[in-house]
Amino acid sequence: MMDLGETGRELSRSRRGSEKLSGKRTRYRTKLWKAMTHDEAKSALEDVINSSDADSDSKQKASEGLEKLTKNITDESDIENLITAKLGGKCLVSLGESASVTVEKGYLTDEALTQIVDIVTAKSGLPSSKVTVVEAK
Repeated sequence: MMDLGETGRELSRSRRGSEKLSGKRTRYRTKLWKAMTHDEAKSALEDVINSSDADSDSKQKASEGLEKLTKNITDESDIENLITAKLGGKCLVSLGESASVTVEKGYLTDEALTQIVDIVTAKSGLPSSKVTVVEAK
């Protein structure tokens, strides 16, 4: 086996550091994209609600949609906080007709999977069959 020497070990540490940084950037971009998507949906619903051209049925549906969106945003944040507190690793949750949970690499075990599904089903009201949990690359 070849000894890489100090330079090789430094390079190896540098790569690990850049992989961690890359993971942080990806999480940041994903959270930013999620926030922008939520903001766009909220804005579109508010436009309908405040429109003088929209009929009362459209306004009612938009109002219900805005209420559901607001609840989903709050639930996503609550679920992320609960999972992070339980596992110690970061995660990203997306709720809708189903739930998608992405967990930081190295934190997804069989026990953690059970805890995550329990948290998501309890908070969201979704059945476990509608919950998908994946580990980040």
